[in-house]
Amino acid sequence: LRVHDLRCARAAQARLGPFAASKEARLLAADLALQSGDLAGARAGYDAQLAAARDWDVLAWRAWLAARLGDFDGADALYAEAEDGLSALELRPYAFLARERGLLALARGRHAEAAAHYARAERAYPGDWRTADLRAEWLGAEGRHEEAAVAYRALLAQAPRPEFAQALGDLYRRTERPERAVPWHAQALAGYLGSVERGEVQYLHHLAGYYADVEEDGAAALVWAARDAGLRPNFLSAD
Repeated sequence: LRVHDLRCARAAQARLGPFAASKEARLLAADLALQSGDLAGARAGYDAQLAAARDWDVLAWRAWLAARLGDFDGADALYAEAEDGLSALELRPYAFLARERGLLALARGRHAEAAAHYARAERAYPGDWRTADLRAEWLGAEGRHEEAAVAYRALLAQAPRPEFAQALGDLYRRTERPERAVPWHAQALAGYLGSVERGEVQYLHHLAGYYADVEEDGAAALVWAARDAGLRPNFLSAD
């Protein structure tokens, strides 16, 4: 599923045999439904597993889906329940859940609440680039553009991922400094295309967005969107 090869995943599912009723098999089936665009099937799969055991990871998947379906209150409640189910030693999952709750809050315009969740994530698992990414995004949403730019540059030094270069370029564009956006957008595009040249597929969606939003080249965006949808025909590709 990480490389969006649904046929191989389905073949693996068919060979599960006596393990077909296990938690792992149920989650694989739900993930396959999600990646294939069957949201009702994914929701039913997660709910069936939650009826057996309300494990934090399943609660998190169900919360993620609830948020994508517009149920923000339900999603946050599920994330909170997942947090409550963790032990005091499970700091990395706790930070992950705090970040997800921060994203939910930011999407609803609750900036102070988002900041509080991100602070909890940083305390639980300091130095994680995922938290730094969301913190930089939050600074930009707050209008603290110079601080956000500094945060993104620090993030790129720690984790030189092309989507972070694009985020910095996008930030400069929003602040009407397009000349400063150019090298960062160029770095992002080179990273996306380099990934594709290596046979990877995780940046197909990013390329569609890049050509649509940065280059405003609809024809090129459509090429990458079609490749993404061909591998993962769900609502994310449809977007």
